[in-house]
Amino acid sequence: MTAMTAALRTRATFLAAASLLAVACGGDGPTPPPAPLQPGTILIVNGPFSAQVGRDVTVQVRILDTSGAPLASVLVRFAAQNGGSAAPAQATTGSDGTATTAWTLGGDLGTQTLSVTAGNVAELVNATALLGDPARIVAISGDGQTSAAQAALANPLVAEVQDEFAHALAGVAVTFTVAPGDGAATPAEATSGADGRVSTTWTVGTIAGSRQLSAQAGGTTAAV
Repeated sequence: MTAMTAALRTRATFLAAASLLAVACGGDGPTPPPAPLQPGTILIVNGPFSAQVGRDVTVQVRILDTSGAPLASVLVRFAAQNGGSAAPAQATTGSDGTATTAWTLGGDLGTQTLSVTAGNVAELVNATALLGDPARIVAISGDGQTSAAQAALANPLVAEVQDEFAHALAGVAVTFTVAPGDGAATPAEATSGADGRVSTTWTVGTIAGSRQLSAQAGGTTAAV
């Protein structure tokens, strides 16, 4: 083998190695990891919802990706309207894609709304808010009258039965009571009308001075 032939072979081997090195080092580098799946749909798992004003309803939602599969570890935000609240206000989905909150309804009767948001997807949940239980009895008229002993007051005493949000309650049984010696209320029992109001006529007793008549509905008692 001549020196020139050996040199040519060495050069050819070097070029081949350099070409392989270039191929090994070329390209676009490692393949990046796939982008995380994004929420595509919010499903309301339970419902329909209805409760008295100020009471809780449990709302459960399921977050699905764009292919319809449940998404775990997604932050879900709940925002109540109509004066209500949600606790927790945000929750992370479990392995089945669900998240749950307790929605406390506000004081508005009728339809109330809860907003549910996951990523760029939002859904509205509706609930029907109903009248609450008797929470107070409010004197409407007839207070401050005077009368001779054992005589009826000139005007009836009128009171209104309300829930905690001041909604008038119809069909509530009300009992009127007076202290011994303070006379009698007629009728002693009445049922509130469509406007939530009841009335009675008080025939005072023989005890002079300022006196009170009490009205009771359920566990609520007030002077009227």
